[in-house]
Amino acid sequence: MGTTKRKKGDGRILLHVGKELFSEGSNIMLVPGPQKAQGRGVYCSEDIRMKYSGSEAFKKKLVTTPIFCIPMIGTWTRGKSKKKGGEITYHTNERMIALFDLQSFEGEIDGNSVIYHYPNEAIFFKEPDIERSGRHIVSKFSNQILEGKIDFDEAIQDLNEEYNEMGEYVEQEQILEAIVRAMNEGRIAEDSKPKEQLAELRLNKEGRERMKMNYR
Repeated sequence: MGTTKRKKGDGRILLHVGKELFSEGSNIMLVPGPQKAQGRGVYCSEDIRMKYSGSEAFKKKLVTTPIFCIPMIGTWTRGKSKKKGGEITYHTNERMIALFDLQSFEGEIDGNSVIYHYPNEAIFFKEPDIERSGRHIVSKFSNQILEGKIDFDEAIQDLNEEYNEMGEYVEQEQILEAIVRAMNEGRIAEDSKPKEQLAELRLNKEGRERMKMNYR
């Protein structure tokens, strides 16, 4: 069994293999599924190796595999795969992730067609309604999301109002900068879309700053 330890996120992009494709502009909530031996959280890795990613179970259902680009924010738990050659994994340490306004571009991993999904904004929320029995942990709230009993908007409203959870916010510029760095490192496929979005965002930001200076 691999060992685990806590790690402070440095903002880089981690990758999470999804089970369904989403249209652009979608808002979704990634929540911890059934607890694994290394702890409860949404599991991600620095590099996806399709052989070890757990995607075999649904490859036959999807021609293209969705890969979510997740900014490494806050405290994560790091563990090493028990399988020889498997990727090093991280999980969100009992946190769920709200992804707003999904964007996407195409790529390829190990000869497999993939779609990279990334959000324009993200919020990390601590899981509410946690119940512990020894090392086993469940969240009634997360289970309701997984079962489709609570939709995205209801979940955000309940987290903010009922549970007083404001979460940890990640802005668009920070996400885009991390995606471009991951491309430069060769960890995700090259694509012009995130780079163009980042350039436009910075241009608009510079324009607003110039207007402020002229106004003064």
